[in-house]
Amino acid sequence: MPLPTRPAPGAGATPGRTVAALLVVLAALATLLAALGPVPQAQAAGLRSPGPNWAVAQKSVGGRIALTIRWNKVAGARSYDITFAPSASGGPIYGGQIAKSPRKRTVGIRATSASTQTGVVSGLVPGATYCFQVRARAGSARGGYGNVRCKLVVRADRAVPAPGAAPLAMAAFNVCSAACSRMAPWTTRRKEVVRRIQQMNVGPRGRAVDVLAIEEGRQAAEDGGFLDSALAGTFVNGCRARSFLQSIYVRTATYEVVSGTADAISFAPSDPSHGACWVRVRERSTQKEVVVVALHLQNGIASSDNTVRARQTSAVLAAVRAAQPNQPIVLGGDYNSNRSRSVDAPARVMASRGFHDAYDQALAYRSFPLYNSASDDRGTIRKGLTWGDHVDRIFVSPGLAVRSWEVDYRLGRPGYYAQPMASDHNPVLVEVAIPVP
Repeated sequence: MPLPTRPAPGAGATPGRTVAALLVVLAALATLLAALGPVPQAQAAGLRSPGPNWAVAQKSVGGRIALTIRWNKVAGARSYDITFAPSASGGPIYGGQIAKSPRKRTVGIRATSASTQTGVVSGLVPGATYCFQVRARAGSARGGYGNVRCKLVVRADRAVPAPGAAPLAMAAFNVCSAACSRMAPWTTRRKEVVRRIQQMNVGPRGRAVDVLAIEEGRQAAEDGGFLDSALAGTFVNGCRARSFLQSIYVRTATYEVVSGTADAISFAPSDPSHGACWVRVRERSTQKEVVVVALHLQNGIASSDNTVRARQTSAVLAAVRAAQPNQPIVLGGDYNSNRSRSVDAPARVMASRGFHDAYDQALAYRSFPLYNSASDDRGTIRKGLTWGDHVDRIFVSPGLAVRSWEVDYRLGRPGYYAQPMASDHNPVLVEVAIPVP
């Protein structure tokens, strides 16, 4: 009996078998494509991702918050989608979580010829956290989504400054007078520090800084009282902490120091390099008083450091409130913490006492908020794409609104701040509205 032979291709095949085989192949291909994920339509359309988005303003509209955000223009885009969802935990949620959220919303924005595009999302719940993504569109083609950006929106009780409120322009500036050993020496950098202080202006009308919170200022004070002398005639020293590490300077044309109210706290002996000082000041035109604080908390990213920062924050708040009861308080300094840390201990403690970060509560942002306030000793620009990772912060007590927030930086060659550098920190500036009874 002859052995069976393999039929020639197609020989003996029936239409039913051919269709069945084709279905098997198509099913396998579908499984492979599902594992690889959807093919980005951006490739066919030539639409790139717009990258990160960032907040520029927020305001109260009918009891809800309208947030204005921006992103970079995408060549060929005719419109953009802003897709966002609230975060139940207050932490970041990412692309897949946003897409699956039952509370997801998408707002369409018509493209313009501007290099940066602008869109407004409204109806946000005051004090809630939302995360946003933007993508470009051209007809039915859609580009890839850009980076997720999260934002804690302004609280309802801080969204509308009180009529006739006293203005306070405050800056927090870590001058690194002694610790920056790999930078130019303090004697070289000190003139740049003074120049930066003299140029500090806040808000759209350029209000000169009223109160300056200095951190790491020991050598600046011990250097023949350099800062006191260099700022004399414009600023007066209001308070100093142990070894002059933290201090407050007050612009005499707009504010005056209330005599006998200066005080300080040190975290020595466990942490002698950090602490706080405070003083009550009076706005000259309204006679409204406010307590201003300069503080510096322990550095480090370990869980034990979070515990220490929480304890230090609690100690400062307790001491200031005990010394200055029933007064509005503004605390500026280097907190060595931000929302991208595993635990943002200072913010948690502050929030439990009704204090909030001016960065979150600001009604307007006058600088690019993704550029971090701190750099390195070479001036490398560090970016915090999800939150904006600022360790230099200003917190405000209940009842105070924040008109604007900004980092006062100078840009140099691509990726770096301008030289010469005054410090490895750039000043953070805010304009606070203090209600006047």
